[in-house]
Amino acid sequence: MDEWIKKSYELPGIKDCPWLAFDFQSLGTLNELIEVMWNESNKKAVGSSEEIVGKSHAFVLLRVWLLATYEVVRVLKEKDRKFAPIYKKLRRIRVPVAKYEPVKNNGVVVYPNDMTPPLHAVASDKLGWALNENEYISKDDLIKELLDTV
Repeated sequence: MDEWIKKSYELPGIKDCPWLAFDFQSLGTLNELIEVMWNESNKKAVGSSEEIVGKSHAFVLLRVWLLATYEVVRVLKEKDRKFAPIYKKLRRIRVPVAKYEPVKNNGVVVYPNDMTPPLHAVASDKLGWALNENEYISKDDLIKELLDTV
């Protein structure tokens, strides 16, 4: 969480939009909540209602994290183009999750092999999204890229 707080004061345009720092820090808080819920659910008996409910709650928060992160990064991209690559990755996940339709440019589907919406998934103990049978994007990798970009 300390890194989220530190980086929040280095965001471009922070003087014009001080709430951006708070929202950025909130992404770190959501991430911590997701991790706690996920780790606690893994301590429950496999297949138990406690495990299933815990993982379900973690996936709900993962969706909230995605939608909030997309909006913060969208604003950052408008202030500094260096955020464009992570914005593109987030858009690829967020559009089908939020709109239940594939990503399109001028009416043309951009990623025809992607599932709509992508599946919340776990790969190598990392929460994220399976975009199609060959591509997976983890929350942790997105976080690293975002914090490194700031």
